[in-house]
Formats: sequence, C-alpha cells, structure tokens
Amino acid sequence: MIPPGSGVPSQPGTRDKAAIGTALQGFVGNYANLDAATLALQSARGPVKASEAAASALFAELKLALTAWLGPTSPQLALFGLKPKGAPKQLTVAQKTAKVARASNTRTIRGTKGKRQKATLVSGPMQVSVAPTAQPAAAVGSSAGPTAPVAGPPGGQTGK
Repeated sequence: MIPPGSGVPSQPGTRDKAAIGTALQGFVGNYANLDAATLALQSARGPVKASEAAASALFAELKLALTAWLGPTSPQLALFGLKPKGAPKQLTVAQKTAKVARASNTRTIRGTKGKRQKATLVSGPMQVSVAPTAQPAAAVGSSAGPTAPVAGPPGGQTGK
C-alpha cells in the first residue's frame, strides 16, 4: 500500500497514489475493451462458420461447372481464380530409370508376379474326396425326439 501523501519515483517524475490508480485503470480498461471486441468477433464468426459448408459446396459446384464449360486446361479459368490443369511434367531419362528400379525392387520385396509369371505356376492335380458327415448327437435333456419321415397321401398318389 502506498501511504497517502507519498509518491513512487518513476521515469517522468514522482507519481502519487491517484496517478498510479488512473494509469492502472487505463491499462485494465484496454484489456476490458479487448475482451469485449473478442466476444463481438466470436459472435460475428458464428453465422460465418454455420454457412461455411454451404458456401464450400456452392464453390465446388461452380468450379465443376466452369471447368466443364471452359475445359480443364482453359486459360480463361484464371479469370475466375481457378488454376487450369497443365500438362504432366516429363521425366528425364535418369528419373525414368530410377522409377523402373524402384518398381522392380518393390515387386521383388512384395513377391508380386505378373500375368505371365502366374501362368507358369502350375499346381498339381487336385484330389477331392466326398465322405458322408455324421449326424450331431441330440443334446442331453432335449425334448426333441427323433424325427419321423413325413407320410404322403394314402396309396402314394399325388395330385396329378
């Protein structure tokens, strides 16, 4: 606490209790104004964020329509802020050689084979055996008894 009637030495001169209080209130007021502006900005951003998905969808539709209308490589797309598709970058001989070597190495590591290599692999003759399966035993304490065959009409006649 600063006793009444005394001051604190500072760069411009001695400041009394009232001058220090006024300066501190000014700084606190600046932060209060900043907080109020931040809250106002957050409340203003709410509707923008809510409409962001719809605006993005509309932009995607317009981009698709302009690209279909003008063509994907048209320089006129730049008038609308869209970048036209360019030709793919041509690889040098060294880059092509490195690309083939990487692909070959990957196939060796993964053990993948092409259509012709797979065709040379022949499996032996397959043997298939069919055996009757055993009926499962009825559970102990089950009320279901053996099922009897369903009898047809008397005399074995059918409705024909």
